[in-house]
Amino acid sequence: MGPYYFEESVNKDNYLEMLKTYFWRRHVQTPNNTKYYFQQDGATPHTADTVQNWLKDKFSKKFVHKKMWPAHAPWI
Repeated sequence: MGPYYFEESVNKDNYLEMLKTYFWRRHVQTPNNTKYYFQQDGATPHTADTVQNWLKDKFSKKFVHKKMWPAHAPWI
């Protein structure tokens, strides 16, 4: 999928914009894309509610949100 380079410091707004315009377009073109889980680390832009809500909407139960990791990840 990447890498993707930001021209400025990463924040919740430009991170979400990257997910929408760069990542998602590539993800949906990936064969068998529905079998993949989406997980990220605890960086501030990753844990913003707007980002978490968008990812949950797109990945549904295959998104490992900030309240699930690590103890409640679906594969544990």
